[in-house]
Amino acid sequence: MAVAATNEATSAPIARAAEWKIDRGFLLETIICDLHSSAMQVAMLAIMIAACARPQGAAALRSGRHMLHDDCKVMSLALHYGEEVGLSPASVKRIDGFYRGVGDAKLALRPLLQPASRSASQGDALHQIRHSWRKLAVAAAEALAEVDPLTRSQLAGTYSEDAATLRQLLKEAADGDTRRVDAMGTIHLPALRQRRQSPRTPVRAPCTIVAPDGSYSAEIADVSRRGLGIVCSHPVDDGQTLRIALEDGRQLEAKVVRRQGDQIGLALSTPLSTSDSLFHQRRRG
Repeated sequence: MAVAATNEATSAPIARAAEWKIDRGFLLETIICDLHSSAMQVAMLAIMIAACARPQGAAALRSGRHMLHDDCKVMSLALHYGEEVGLSPASVKRIDGFYRGVGDAKLALRPLLQPASRSASQGDALHQIRHSWRKLAVAAAEALAEVDPLTRSQLAGTYSEDAATLRQLLKEAADGDTRRVDAMGTIHLPALRQRRQSPRTPVRAPCTIVAPDGSYSAEIADVSRRGLGIVCSHPVDDGQTLRIALEDGRQLEAKVVRRQGDQIGLALSTPLSTSDSLFHQRRRG
């Protein structure tokens, strides 16, 4: 009999691998990518808070307020499957603790990033919380260390390279180093190599675009877990939702996110499995 885990926040049952098939490769990549993104956010905010707390002040911390909307609860849910992708129970607990800490710290930071001019009280508050953000930078580096063995053994080398870049950035944040913030308050962050969560695979596969005004022949030029690149002369509009009919009878729902001539970029409503047959239809010639 399958036993369901429980989400502490909702008391709702969370299905385990015994109840449905989990794409472990996709889930691992999702966890690693989000952890990298969260580590970058922690480093950026920690450094800018430290810069704001300096006597000379100048750092446009309000430019980071868009990052505060992510309360990390989604990743706490994803970590219910951490053991399925190879993380130990202790690692899952520590990483989940990191996310909870980030969520709480962002909540406390929100009032200080309102579109109002900086006041003395805001400066004092930033000075008081900068130490907690420096601790979060240390926790982020520890979370990266927890997933390092899986990152090295199961994902492309660019992920490990990015992890090394992030650890250096987090060390600067933990040390209170503000050299990356210039006199105008702009922070200069290092570039990460693995910018796409789902790298494209070139393919050549015929398909049919099913649009409200009819069906049109097209060809899939590349595929990723979250999107398709297709070639089609029929005009479509940005943001338009389409169905893509494949040769095997499936129909994928997707939204148009870009168009350049006959080249159309689509975002899939439902990500593909890593074992999807589309990834094996390699381009020839």
